[in-house]
Amino acid sequence: MNETLVPTRPICILHSEDAPLRHRLAGILGERAYICHAPDQHRLEELLAGGEPLILIVDLRLAGIVELLPRLSRLHLQAVIVALGHPGSDPFHAALEAGIYRAADLESGQQSLRDLFDLLIERVGWMQETQMLRDELSRVQGLQQHDRHSGGRYGSTRNPLSLQHLVKATQNLDRLEDLLAKVVEGVASAALVSRVGIFYRSEGETSFRLHSGRCCLDDTATLEFSDRDPVVRWLQRHPRLITRASLDHISDPAERALLRRTLDMLGAETFIPLNLRGRVLGWLFTGQTDGLPFDHSDHPELSFLSEHVVHALENTLKHHEVLSQKLLGENLLQMMPTAIITADPTGKITWCNAPAERLFPALSRDSRAGGQRPAAPVQLEDLGSRLAGLVRDALAGDTTHEPCFVDAALAGGRTLVVRTRQLTGGGKCLGAVALVDDITDQVYADTQLEQLERTRFWRELAAGLSHEIRNPLVAIKTFTQLLPSRYTDEEFRHEFKEMVTRELNRLDGIVSQIEGFAHPAVGVLDRADLATLLQEAAEGARTMTETLNAQIKVQADEDLPAWYGDRKALTQCFQHLFVNSIEAAVRMQTRALIRVRLMAHRAGHETIGFKLAIVDNGSGISDDILPGAFSPFCSSKAQGLGLGLPIAQRVVLDHGGKIDLDSGSMGLCVNITLPLEPPAAASPAAPLLGQAPGVNALPESAGRDNERGLLPNAYRAQLRARN
Repeated sequence: MNETLVPTRPICILHSEDAPLRHRLAGILGERAYICHAPDQHRLEELLAGGEPLILIVDLRLAGIVELLPRLSRLHLQAVIVALGHPGSDPFHAALEAGIYRAADLESGQQSLRDLFDLLIERVGWMQETQMLRDELSRVQGLQQHDRHSGGRYGSTRNPLSLQHLVKATQNLDRLEDLLAKVVEGVASAALVSRVGIFYRSEGETSFRLHSGRCCLDDTATLEFSDRDPVVRWLQRHPRLITRASLDHISDPAERALLRRTLDMLGAETFIPLNLRGRVLGWLFTGQTDGLPFDHSDHPELSFLSEHVVHALENTLKHHEVLSQKLLGENLLQMMPTAIITADPTGKITWCNAPAERLFPALSRDSRAGGQRPAAPVQLEDLGSRLAGLVRDALAGDTTHEPCFVDAALAGGRTLVVRTRQLTGGGKCLGAVALVDDITDQVYADTQLEQLERTRFWRELAAGLSHEIRNPLVAIKTFTQLLPSRYTDEEFRHEFKEMVTRELNRLDGIVSQIEGFAHPAVGVLDRADLATLLQEAAEGARTMTETLNAQIKVQADEDLPAWYGDRKALTQCFQHLFVNSIEAAVRMQTRALIRVRLMAHRAGHETIGFKLAIVDNGSGISDDILPGAFSPFCSSKAQGLGLGLPIAQRVVLDHGGKIDLDSGSMGLCVNITLPLEPPAAASPAAPLLGQAPGVNALPESAGRDNERGLLPNAYRAQLRARN
């Protein structure tokens, strides 16, 4: 015997009109029994007619129960009867004499009732096993007798099932509940039966329950089957159709008893599993047809009926899945801040999201209220010739990989960034999509920020110049005031001459530095070896500092690719950095030792640029100066304009690289990352290299970072020129 399928959930009938008592017993029994409610004697007789071993609990407070108990005990030997009442009452004493299994106190505690039900379930299990053995003996004898009389052949006089109604009932249904209701009606018409039900587990539910039924027993709607239920476990292992006539052909008596009890509990003649690729969707059950039972000759038609129902369920489930994914996708597209517009190959707008409708008033005519289509379809030209041209270029296969700036008059004069792409399928053009971002507010904020940065720059420039120019002028003014009284002093005149010449040269140097910083030479791009540029910058730095005692060690990886950019600008950048390091060491009265490490910058196995680290043994940069180290006139030296680091940063950023500082007590480390080639915008025809702050562009260090998505006006102008 298959112990895992021995019926462990007997039927428990509660004959009572007390709803709280029913709920109380249901909580105690849990999933250990199927609870059926019999509020009156008529329903009680229907439930007891099956002959299945079961538990019967009667409420002694019911009228006429004292006369009913002896008859129940005498006629229904398969029922283990327990009476609940008040000890000492007349009905309680009558129940003790009626020959029932036990009479118990109605007010017993939870544990007492739980122990009682454990005994009842165990007793019913013994009765079920005994009945299984008897049924097995009867089955074998019946099969042998049938084989002797009919040679083992079975037949049926029933007309074939008509599936025409079922096929029509399961067509074009989108809602699952409607489909299940139509399936029940279709099966009833096809099989000519009055009782049909379908158990199904919807998404989010934990158990199978009756979703639709016709002429079903009252308690069928209260039944629930979890994955642990023996019936569901049997379906998972044996997904086959069952009729009452075919039960005798099941060799395992435990399985046979389980299925017979399930048919009795449902009042069914057939049990039709609904399985989809090894997954139990649920099951159908039907009653008898024309008073004739189903037998194994009906299995092919019933199996075909089951397959058709499963296919209808599968189509509906797929439709729901596709519909949910479509709704999710549309909701996500509607929530995106980017305006999305699609067009067919003829240039007619086929779809747009809410941001696009808000941006282009012409699209608001495509009203979806009531599911009606607009009288006049919106064409691309209704959105402006510039945007229409970009989308039509995409329809022709010319996809815009870089953003195009459009000042759209039909969008309220907004400034838009447009990206387009062709939509293809099966090698054919299905249309095009345009992604439109409104950056009008960003442009305005960018312009305001640029104006603030320009103002700040000029303030710093004026403050720095006034400080640097004031010192020479004060010296010249002092000597000029003393000159009349000491004109005859030849030594004073000589000293006056030397001082004036020195201070004027200093003023000339300041003007030259400012002019060179504001108006650098146009960059000339060429191939170069970075290791060679570093050596040249080292020699220039030693010459500028008039010392040969500085030691600059350059270590470069082998097989580095050639770099492409402004050779002169980058050499000056390295030279400024070396001079700063040498002067920092001199201020500490130590020999300058600068170590330079040049290596490849890789992404996987591909070299995408260079990494450079310049480490010195100076005093580093103090914490109060470090945040503004790349600002002009920020310097810790007594003399100097502090333009070395700003110039170096400008050159690195103009080549598409990055530069940052790491300062500590042991010195300063300058980290530089450079690409193999500068950005496409940095070319002799439209040079970005060497642009001066406050003239044509602002220094990147002054507050904007292209990686945050902000576009400088100079870059925007170049995009517009190309577009």
